Amino acid sequence: MRVCMFTECYLPTVNGVVVSVNTFAQQLQRLGVEVHIVAPRCRGYRDHGDGICRLPSITPPQRRDYPLMIPWWPLVASRLCARDPDLVHVHSPFIAGGLGRRVARRLGRPLVFTFHTLYEEYVHYTPLPRSLAAFLARRISRGFAQRCDAVVAPSEGIRQMLRRDGVTSRIEVIPTGLDLDMMAPERLIPIRDRWQIAPEAPLLAYVGRVAKEKSVDLMLEAFALVRAQIPGCVLLVVGEGNWDAPARALAAELGVSDSVRFAGCLPRQEAVRCAADAALLLFPSITDTQGLVVVEAMAAGTPCIAARSGAVAGLVQDGVNGAVVEHDPAAMAAAAIALLRDRERRSRMGAAAREAAQGFSAEAMARRLLALYQSLLD
Repeated sequence: MRVCMFTECYLPTVNGVVVSVNTFAQQLQRLGVEVHIVAPRCRGYRDHGDGICRLPSITPPQRRDYPLMIPWWPLVASRLCARDPDLVHVHSPFIAGGLGRRVARRLGRPLVFTFHTLYEEYVHYTPLPRSLAAFLARRISRGFAQRCDAVVAPSEGIRQMLRRDGVTSRIEVIPTGLDLDMMAPERLIPIRDRWQIAPEAPLLAYVGRVAKEKSVDLMLEAFALVRAQIPGCVLLVVGEGNWDAPARALAAELGVSDSVRFAGCLPRQEAVRCAADAALLLFPSITDTQGLVVVEAMAAGTPCIAARSGAVAGLVQDGVNGAVVEHDPAAMAAAAIALLRDRERRSRMGAAAREAAQGFSAEAMARRLLALYQSLLD
């Protein structure tokens, strides 16, 4: 089977979409699928391995880490249509999605779309008025999903949302899988020395982009409440984004700068080590479509305190393998304080979290995606 994937962003950029595309591509190749990836060219970066087609791109001044693909059809036609893929899988409804749909329709092949992002939650990055941009993002993404042969939802919450919004296409819930071997406790090296965190200090961790839509401000406010009750606790923030400076300023305003470590962007395995060495992972975002970092932390035995959202529905079981709270600093802080004070309960939750994560292996998720592909071809 030959599959062509179109994505709006790819390496060296690291985010949930890139991790998903890369994980599925690698696992599908191990299962005997020939995978070709179409992505924007990134200046100064060279791919390692075959099967990646880079299209010309431009770099917007406000988001230099996200080059925009130029839909150069002659290059796509000559390099991809000639290879005659059996199926086209797109990971965006915009430029990359439009190109992928054109290839699928020209060749008469099935078109699959993974709904990675709630695009209306990211319209503050566009120059358009917020209400107009949100309306357009919602209409374009749902309309694109409606015109595909199948839609992959990363979580049950996204599937339900698409149904509520009138999408009648076939929808399959297939989360991004994990390399569970990488998450094994014996392979995760403690990281406290690197950021001068005392061995006995209660450690909370956040892993993700430092952005307003990720509710980093809510998390910092919650941490200030936690530290007031549990002196000596530390928050390790792993990731970077356009809200770095405001986040540092807010930490200073809240009087917790000395207890917050901003680690910046780390390689994925190092980020997982940070979550594994923490007592708790904080997941304040309600705009994510899948709590991939939550599953990674759970696989390492770290319980998560998550704001209630579709991304963690059915994943974090409140009181069993973590805590699900309202999108409120006081609620997140209260859950963290209770668990930090109860080591035995936290340990039981960690064991339950590790067990629950076993069902999210990368190979198992890739086999489910391959079964979807095969059903469309049949």
